[in-house]
Amino acid sequence: MEALREITHIQGRKLTLTVPSALDNRDVEVIILPVEIAAHFPRSTPASQRGSLHKFSNPEKMTEEKAVWAASAGEKHASH
Repeated sequence: MEALREITHIQGRKLTLTVPSALDNRDVEVIILPVEIAAHFPRSTPASQRGSLHKFSNPEKMTEEKAVWAASAGEKHASH
């Protein structure tokens, strides 16, 4: 038996579902039950995101980026 489970937020009174092709042109039973968000989507706060983009950094470009940023900020705020 193939089953489809989807947890979604309903706005208004209409719901549209996309079903797998295996269920196309078949009789199905649709059951709608309210869910407790906390029970199905536990929220865990990560300790810190600091350094999470480190793998994308290029140390050779860091000095150049700082110089370009300083020049750009200087140009933007020079007339103020």
